[in-house]
Amino acid sequence: MRGLGLYQEIITSSFIETLYQAACLHDIGKVGIPDRILLKPTRVTPEEYEEIKKHSLYGSDTLAEVLKRFPENQFLQMGVELARYHHEKWDGTGYPEGLVGKDIPLSARIVALADYYDALTSTRCYRAAFNHEETIQMIYRESGKHFDPDVVEAFRVLEKEFRRIRLEMKDE
Repeated sequence: MRGLGLYQEIITSSFIETLYQAACLHDIGKVGIPDRILLKPTRVTPEEYEEIKKHSLYGSDTLAEVLKRFPENQFLQMGVELARYHHEKWDGTGYPEGLVGKDIPLSARIVALADYYDALTSTRCYRAAFNHEETIQMIYRESGKHFDPDVVEAFRVLEKEFRRIRLEMKDE
């Protein structure tokens, strides 16, 4: 079976724990984006979208500065990676660097899919949430394009768990 078993040397208990903790940093750069853009109730313009895309650089650059003071800190190391690369796409059409395939850090490939699932199944000021079934079909269609096929395969195994967690979160 394909999936993340191929990465057993990378996905240690320490990697999992660090990813769990650092995932919250992936969008930290959004603090540098004006609220008038982030909270806009309608579609953003191409110019506003270019501004939003800068959040990956704002976040990674800021965390990299902190990392200089604590160079051995795995949480900060992975935070830099996640903030910078979570919008890269498997086929190279993402940002900020247009990385392709396995050039994208594994942590960012994992968070990219989780972030996509969360974004689509959440209500936004400009659209209603998609349901679980619609969202998983969109993820499957993006395998090999937006997402690492191995990460999608791992998601396929765990998608019922994603649904359970999403339903629990709606109760809060």
